[in-house]
Amino acid sequence: MPTNRSDNSCANFDNGLIAIFSGVFSGVITNDLWIFNTLTLTWSLSHATNAPLPMYAYCAVTLPDGNILYIGGYSHINSILVYTSMNNLPLYNTTSNTWENMSILGPLPPFRADFPAVLSMVFNKSLNVLSIKRIIIFGGRSFGTTFGDLWIVNTTKFWWSYGNISNPIVDLTLAGHTATLVDNYMFVSFGKSFNYPYAI
Repeated sequence: MPTNRSDNSCANFDNGLIAIFSGVFSGVITNDLWIFNTLTLTWSLSHATNAPLPMYAYCAVTLPDGNILYIGGYSHINSILVYTSMNNLPLYNTTSNTWENMSILGPLPPFRADFPAVLSMVFNKSLNVLSIKRIIIFGGRSFGTTFGDLWIVNTTKFWWSYGNISNPIVDLTLAGHTATLVDNYMFVSFGKSFNYPYAI
């Protein structure tokens, strides 16, 4: 079973499996990928090839095709803390058990960690189907700055875009929060707001 760890994100995929990648414990991070089988309640270590650098405080999102995309967070290169790229995202192929890098084009969000992400489907009226698939992220922090911005990844074209909020909460910035999608709404909960004297 995996060692103790924190600041990681898990994602479910095929037939009750949950993937847990990397994380940090007492300053030590590894780039191991563990699979938890919720049906047999057992762990197994993946030996997927081309694993990315160790990372933590990132977000993992299961795409409609069952693969898992990893966004943001920190990494260590030669014991130096760095933010992971926002335009070259690690993708775990759950079918072939391999890693690859997805190039994301468009205007890039600033590097960040400690933020949530949700997968959203948009109804295409002309085709009468759910055809546009998007990942939405909000907030996070980077180099001492806490964000209150919204960014979107179109997972059909793999393109970043800035999300304009029509009625923003003035000066709201959040890190370490969580989010979930309910119908057409992304509910953001808890976290730390550095522009307010309390946690939300």
